[in-house]
Amino acid sequence: MAAVLAVASLREYAEGRLDKYAPPAASGVWARRSPPPDPIADLRGRLRIPWTEVLREEERHRGMSFYGSGGRVRRLGQRLLDGQPITVHMIGGSITAHGLYPSLLMSWINSSFPHAGHRLMNHAMPASTSSYMAPCFECLVTQEADLVVVEMTLNDRVVHSFDSPDRRAYEQLVRKALRLPSRPAVLLLHSYAWYYAFGDGATGGLFYPITEGHLTMLSQYYDVPALSVRTATWRLMQAGIQGFSTSRLLVPGHIAPATGREIPLAAPKMRPHYYFEDVVHPAKRGFMVLAELLVAALARGVEDAAFGRPLDPRPKPQLQDTRLPHMIPHSTDQRTTFCAMQRAFKPVVDRSEGFKYRPERPESTDFVGQKWAWSGRAPGDWAELVIDTRDLPPVAANSSSDGSSSGSNAAEPRLPAAEAVETQGGRSAQGGRGDGGGGGGSGGRGSGVVYLVRLRSYEGMGTARVECVSGCSCDPSTVVNSWAVATSVFEAFSFQATQHQRCRVRVTIVNTDGVAADQLQKVVLVAALVAHSCSYLAD
Repeated sequence: MAAVLAVASLREYAEGRLDKYAPPAASGVWARRSPPPDPIADLRGRLRIPWTEVLREEERHRGMSFYGSGGRVRRLGQRLLDGQPITVHMIGGSITAHGLYPSLLMSWINSSFPHAGHRLMNHAMPASTSSYMAPCFECLVTQEADLVVVEMTLNDRVVHSFDSPDRRAYEQLVRKALRLPSRPAVLLLHSYAWYYAFGDGATGGLFYPITEGHLTMLSQYYDVPALSVRTATWRLMQAGIQGFSTSRLLVPGHIAPATGREIPLAAPKMRPHYYFEDVVHPAKRGFMVLAELLVAALARGVEDAAFGRPLDPRPKPQLQDTRLPHMIPHSTDQRTTFCAMQRAFKPVVDRSEGFKYRPERPESTDFVGQKWAWSGRAPGDWAELVIDTRDLPPVAANSSSDGSSSGSNAAEPRLPAAEAVETQGGRSAQGGRGDGGGGGGSGGRGSGVVYLVRLRSYEGMGTARVECVSGCSCDPSTVVNSWAVATSVFEAFSFQATQHQRCRVRVTIVNTDGVAADQLQKVVLVAALVAHSCSYLAD
């Protein structure tokens, strides 16, 4: 009601109808009246951040490196002004999985627009990449999403061309979010790692890292806001402003990638002076920066909904964001028809020798952080996965809230809901079986794209041979899981396979050239997915 009155007062002012605040015509003397309402100030007071802010207003504005028309954010702002609950979905890596900045965002939403129905669904997974998250999208994000936040910038590889699997996967993520029937607001959030921003003679702090530049261009193409830690804080970091200094870390033993030298450790009393926990992850202040950038974008959407001029879009269907062709040429939209990740991935492997289902980080306190996976450690170890590669009708590819398929032709759950962290009155979702059920039988023509998500790292990683052994056919492939970069991520390897309800794929560790057979040659598998090409965005 307050918001409605505020908008009404502003309209009265704009239309010159504030006669009740004018002096009486007969006497010509001003009566002692209450000052006219200031609806803009009232609303901005309501939008105040409920914690001690770490960014100034100028820096938050600078952090909106691209905002665009803001149409979807404005629509979300109107929903909040109308007193409606919203559902927020987070897609990201370890920075988002940490949980602090999503929780801060929800604290602002609940303080500014209280409602028991607000929900946060945090689907972030440490070490994940866009090549993993894009085919998983349907498994993660509900059709009723109101806001989707994507934070993948530091997890995706540094590549110099848009024509790469990494950039195509990120574009696929954006397109899938935009085409949800709820038409959610989509915010692309860019973290910044000072020590990994090197090149052109700089050993750190390079202002123009390639990945963020590429992803910001996708924001401009799809008219989706881009929120940048880099543009908000780089000047503060470069100047060594207290709380933003990068010269020391809070965790010992980290090596600067560009120099190979260990980065000094902050003294206990000086810890609040520094921004980064390690070479990638921020300290608490950095998570607050991420939350404040999100709040700034949403607050702008609320203000635009209350006081902004109409956007007056052209009534041409072909101009809608869901109808745009791919920015990257020769890309294809995909619909995921099989998804087995996290707990749902365990039963997909039904035969193995040497491979075991075990955690990569058993010391972590939760299932996602422990990074459970099927892993083998020596040449000759093998595992067989049973995957449904059929191109099923859309109704069979949608999962219900309990993880079971709504399709009548699926004997077992086919698109299980993934592990998620839900707060603000929600419940956690756990994936069910993902092996496609009993019986043989091929379905449809053509082939599907099979994604095997595996760990890529720089120490002790092996090479695998992938082949289809029954039910379906595919070209044998060799998958190299090691690289020189001192990071570890989960990345998807894809191949074409013919359609079958029980496509059996064998993964065998083979000896890596130049590595002794008795050395650790690990292969780690974390998920299996199947996608099929579709044209629903171009229709």
